[in-house]
Formats: sequence, structure tokens, C-alpha cells
Amino acid sequence: MNQVDGGTAGTWPIPASGGITVTVSNPGSTPLRLQLQGTDPHSGSDRWCVPLTSGQLTPWTSLVTNCYTGGTPQTPLAAGTPIEQASILVPGLQTDLPFDLCLVDIAITP
Repeated sequence: MNQVDGGTAGTWPIPASGGITVTVSNPGSTPLRLQLQGTDPHSGSDRWCVPLTSGQLTPWTSLVTNCYTGGTPQTPLAAGTPIEQASILVPGLQTDLPFDLCLVDIAITP
């Protein structure tokens, strides 16, 4: 999230209330996901996601593990969880999926 060049990534604890609003330019209306990653990049239980609706407030508890259809368990993101990374993803398909995406703004709401 915020680190010195070549330094160790810092973490940020999830607040007990509020959420995140991510605004993107997505002219093709490609389905997107917001993903937050904890400190273990190899663990699916330390990764939370939600379908991204540009400009819409997403409560922290809307982010869950295995957010894709049929994924289990879908454990909500808990207050105090240390977050190290954030991503906007284009979910994979069996065929090519064109996309044109630009991050416009990120806002944290207490």
C-alpha cells in the first residue's frame, strides 16, 4: 500500500465501520472485482473480494473470501484485519475478454 522503494510492504487495519468506494472508468462495462489481500499472498483465507460497482460504497463486511459464484466458505472481512494489497481484477473466463479500465478514485468512509 505505502512503502519505500525496495522496502517491506506496510499494512493497514480494517476499521470497525464504514467501507470503501472505488471509482473506475470502464467504458466496456466489463465485470470487475475489488480484492483486498492480507499478509499471506498464498492463502485464499487471507484474500477478500466483491463484485465492483464503480462509485458505490462497499461496506467492509461485503468483502468475503471466495466471492465467486459457488465459492465456499464466504467469510466476511473482519475489523482489525491487516491489509497489505488492493487490486481491481477482471474475473477469468474460458474465452478472451477485452477490457479498458482506468482507476479514477478510491475513498475510505468511516
